[in-house]
Amino acid sequence: MIPGTASTRGRKPGSPVAGYFSPAFRAKQLALRITKGGYRMADGELEKRCPACEEWWPADTEFFFSLRNGADLHSYCKACYSVVRHPERYANEVRA
Repeated sequence: MIPGTASTRGRKPGSPVAGYFSPAFRAKQLALRITKGGYRMADGELEKRCPACEEWWPADTEFFFSLRNGADLHSYCKACYSVVRHPERYANEVRA
């Protein structure tokens, strides 16, 4: 991992960011993903849209699970994936 490439949004200054990574796309791949609407550049940072909650999150492994190939991220954010994968845990909660 290259130092300084992980997202620092929502972290206290000086807290470690080791362990998180953002996938590196080729220029054509990135342009296609931005055109399709799944990714965007905001404030110089690559963001990914979760189709379940329709929120934009930094495109890194802090918010999305890495796919097995390690070159891309899961489509749902970690919170939505948890609800979809384990609905019995959230059956009694009311979703807004």
